[in-house]
Amino acid sequence: MRSKILSAEKFKKLSLFWQENAHLCVNTAFLILGTVLGSAMLRTNTSSTASIFAMAEKYTGSLKEANLFTMLWQNFAVLLPYIIVLFILGFCSFGFFTVQAVALFRGVGLGAALGSLCINNSFKGIAFGSLVLIPPAVISSAAFIVGCTAACRLSLLQAKLFKRGTRCLSMRLQLIDYCRLFSKLLAAVAASALLGTVLSVLWSYIFEF
Repeated sequence: MRSKILSAEKFKKLSLFWQENAHLCVNTAFLILGTVLGSAMLRTNTSSTASIFAMAEKYTGSLKEANLFTMLWQNFAVLLPYIIVLFILGFCSFGFFTVQAVALFRGVGLGAALGSLCINNSFKGIAFGSLVLIPPAVISSAAFIVGCTAACRLSLLQAKLFKRGTRCLSMRLQLIDYCRLFSKLLAAVAASALLGTVLSVLWSYIFEF
C-alpha cells in the first residue's frame, strides 16, 4: 500500500514537471536531434556537404588573418536571425507549431559546423571545437532554448485567446516581460559571440591548421 502511494506521488511530481517544462524538454530534444542529424549528414557525399567542408576549412585557415571586429560581427550575425525569428513567432497564434522546426534547423547547423571541423582536422579539430566552439555554443544554445520556450508559451496563449475571442487583461504585462526576456537573450547571444571571438583569437596561435 505504501509503495502504491509513493508511486502515485512520483507520478504526480513527474506529471507536474512535464506540465511546467514540456516546451523546454521538447525544444531541447529537437535541438539535440538536429545536432545529431547535422553531424550524420556529413557522411553523405553531396554538393552540400562539400560546401560545408569548404566553409570549415576556410574558417580555420583565416583565423589568424581575420579582423577582430569582423570576426565578432560574423559570430553574432550567425545567431541573430534565430533570435529574431523566435521573437516574431511568439506573436503568431500558429508559432508554437513552427518553433520546433527552428530548433531542429539550429541544431543541424551546429552539428554540421562541429562535425566538419572534426572530420577535416581529426584530433586537432576535436580539441579546437571543444575549446573554441563548444563553450560559446553552450551559452547561445541555452539562450536559444529559453527563447523557444518563451515563444511557444506566448504563441499558445494567443492561440487560446483567439479561439475564445476574448482579451486577457494581463496580456500587456506578458508582452512587456516577453520583450524584456528577449533583450536579455540578445545580450546573452552577444556575450556568446564575444566569447567565441576571444577564444578563437587565443587558440588560433596554438593550433596550426
